[in-house]
Amino acid sequence: MREVMLTKWKHYYLVLTNKTQNVMKKLKLLSLLVLLGFNSCQQMTVEQKIEKQFKAYVNENFDTPSSLKEIVSIKLHNTISMDSIVKKARETINISDVVDSISPLITDSDFIEYLKFIEPRNPNFRFKIEEMQTALKNLKSFDNLTYSVTKLNLKTELKDSIESDTVYTYKIKYRIETKNEMSLEDIYAIVDKQNNIKVCEFFEISDAFPAKMKFFNDNTNPLERYSNDKFVLEQDLADILEAIREKDY
Repeated sequence: MREVMLTKWKHYYLVLTNKTQNVMKKLKLLSLLVLLGFNSCQQMTVEQKIEKQFKAYVNENFDTPSSLKEIVSIKLHNTISMDSIVKKARETINISDVVDSISPLITDSDFIEYLKFIEPRNPNFRFKIEEMQTALKNLKSFDNLTYSVTKLNLKTELKDSIESDTVYTYKIKYRIETKNEMSLEDIYAIVDKQNNIKVCEFFEISDAFPAKMKFFNDNTNPLERYSNDKFVLEQDLADILEAIREKDY
């Protein structure tokens, strides 16, 4: 009799334990489903984020925000990177390196003084020597410090990874009512890899990379100009020396 009672209690215990475990499993599953549902509601698509940002833009910038009647579509328009800007910067540095590799053909003023005595009575020759002196003076007055710093700044910037320098442009088509007439308009949204969004009417690459573009413009264009100026000065001096060597004066 005692063994029978123990067996029944064991049976009741096992049934109760199984029911409790099943209830706990269901509660855990329900909690997981609720959490997943909450997260799915929280996670917005890029298009939804753009729509939200565009509506905020309308409220801030449209004279009559209620004139916006419908957002027709939000579609990826283009993918833009700094590749072309970086390519120009690298090419400019390469040209500068070539210019720097040209050794000055003459830097010794004593040599110019020596040349004066080769044909002292030839006025054309003396005029050519004066040209050489001017060319050498111009080359020496070239701002090598600014030129070198600009080049170094550009080289340093190009060492950094540019993988993150990519943005995506979306075209937003929307209907607006003005003076009782409906019209279909376009506007752009710029989205970076961190999903930062900027709405703008007219898109240029500088809108995507304002800081980077300013840096490259402030350094690439001057370096290109400095390299050209330096090359012209060195070429002038080389031409004069060649004329003297060939007695072309």
